[in-house]
This record gives sequence, structure tokens and C-alpha cells, in this order.
Amino acid sequence: MPVHDDIDPISAMVGRLNSSIVHQRGKAQTATGAVTVEVNGNGRVVSITIDDQAMQTSGDQLASILLALIGEAHDYALTAIHETVTEFRSDPRIADAIETIQRAIQTPRRPTSASHHEEEEDLRFTGVFEDPPHRRRK
Repeated sequence: MPVHDDIDPISAMVGRLNSSIVHQRGKAQTATGAVTVEVNGNGRVVSITIDDQAMQTSGDQLASILLALIGEAHDYALTAIHETVTEFRSDPRIADAIETIQRAIQTPRRPTSASHHEEEEDLRFTGVFEDPPHRRRK
């Protein structure tokens, strides 16, 4: 049975993981700082700052700059989230739990003939294999 102290570090790690996923931000800007973009971990743009200096470029150039910065900012956010996930998975207890779950998912469950027979008996008992009362012969 786990000791209380064993659970607290895991709870703290789960809290950090959750916080990282929910609150992580990535930020990118042009070399001059004229355009700055911030996105969350999902890639949703949180803010865009464009100063007057950037307005001297064409619309197409500005659009290209924005798209590039959004991608870069998202990469930063994902990298930070990935680092937190890696830290989480590095705990031997978490790694063991993940491995157990993956094995269970990959291993098809085949009922034994006894358990299959019991399932049929259970279904008969509940009337699944029996005719409904209105169809039974008297």
C-alpha cells in the first residue's frame, strides 16, 4: 500500500503537467521587435503586437511574418510542454503505470471457455436468450 509521501510527489507532478498544458505560452518576435506574437500550448494566438515600424512593410510581408512567428511561438510552447511531459514520464512509478497500460491495450482480451459460458448463463438468466413472456408457449 502506498505511503502518503509517495503520492504527494506524483500529485505535484500531475499539477505541474496540467499547469504546463493549460498555461504554457510561447512567444516569438522579429529581430527588431516590431512584431511580437504569443500563443498558448494549443497554438491559439493569445496576443499580437505590431508597432508602426512594421506597418512600412507590405500586407503580404506582414502576413508572412505573422505566420512564421505564430509557428515559432507554438514550437516554443510545445517544447516547454514536452519537457514537462518527459519529466513526468521519467518517474519510475509513472513509467511503470504507462507501460502496464500500454501492454493492457496491446494485449487482446480473450475470454476463457468457462468465463464465456458464464456470460451466456448470465444472459440467459436475465432473459436475453429466452423468448419474451408474450411469445412463450403455455
